[in-house]
Amino acid sequence: MSDYEFPVTVSGVRHEFGTFYDRVRVLYNLAFFKEEKGYKAESVKKYADELFETNHISEYVHSIIGEAIQKFSLLLIGKIKNGNR
Repeated sequence: MSDYEFPVTVSGVRHEFGTFYDRVRVLYNLAFFKEEKGYKAESVKKYADELFETNHISEYVHSIIGEAIQKFSLLLIGKIKNGNR
């Protein structure tokens, strides 16, 4: 194991959120046999709400997705440039 650590960047974190959102979309598509393609925060919220309402995910998982959506909004370029971190 090396002592070198990769730097954490806003771009990298946004990418990881995109990966997370994509996994929620895949779960939604598998649960409902659909081919939804969007993975923007609004779409992911809709997917999570529907998954929760139909008992495909627990309240805990639903809350984690909701928190991720809230935290992602803090990484939007406009908020970072304005210093609202």
